[in-house]
Amino acid sequence: MPKVIFREDFFDGTRRYRRGTAHDVADNIVLPRYDVESIDGKPYSRPRRDYKPTPDTKRSKAAKSED
Repeated sequence: MPKVIFREDFFDGTRRYRRGTAHDVADNIVLPRYDVESIDGKPYSRPRRDYKPTPDTKRSKAAKSED
């Protein structure tokens, strides 16, 4: 069972895990992708492939005229 520290409170459906506190988490629990601070004392950062660029949006003529 890995020790996990969460950045935000997490509820897995049966148990609530508080942020900032080390919890023993069962291996079959699916951890949230973004709110994990560390696993077994090693800092956890989101994999680079999870970052998506902000999409370009078209601006209306009214918004352009205000610039």
